[in-house]
Amino acid sequence: MYQVWLFSMQPLSMHHGMLSFSHTERVANKLNLIQKVNMDELYDECTTANTILKGLRGGTEDEWKSKDVAARWVALFKVADLPNILSIISHILNIPASTGYVERIFSRMNNKLSDSRNRCPVELMRSELLITLNFEQSCSEFYCSVLKDKRLLSAARSDKNYTWKTM
Repeated sequence: MYQVWLFSMQPLSMHHGMLSFSHTERVANKLNLIQKVNMDELYDECTTANTILKGLRGGTEDEWKSKDVAARWVALFKVADLPNILSIISHILNIPASTGYVERIFSRMNNKLSDSRNRCPVELMRSELLITLNFEQSCSEFYCSVLKDKRLLSAARSDKNYTWKTM
């Protein structure tokens, strides 16, 4: 019987606070991570993880189950260095749960394109999208902060390339 491949990831949710080597190995195979993961070390890491998980679950069962999956893994990785398990889990947790973010980008891009802006270079559209998606300031807040940054204003007025990065 065909099963959705994401169903095989379920044991790694650690809902019951245990980690099975056979499940972890199966997931590594499904994700084609076998070349990145040392199976002997993975077995040792699963054993270590289960020992640590017993202590982490020391509270009530409901308390453990109330944590989200990422919080359970963070708690484990704070206590132990488990590079092979970390490789698998970081791969899994980077799989987006939905395409909403990507769809939002395309929607914003379509909003920026119009009959009057159909000749804009791709680089301009890219820059506008990056600014729209990555700045949390309102337009007026951004305007005020730019006016205060004399170095940025002089760079914008010059013909030189932008060469510094401030954080």
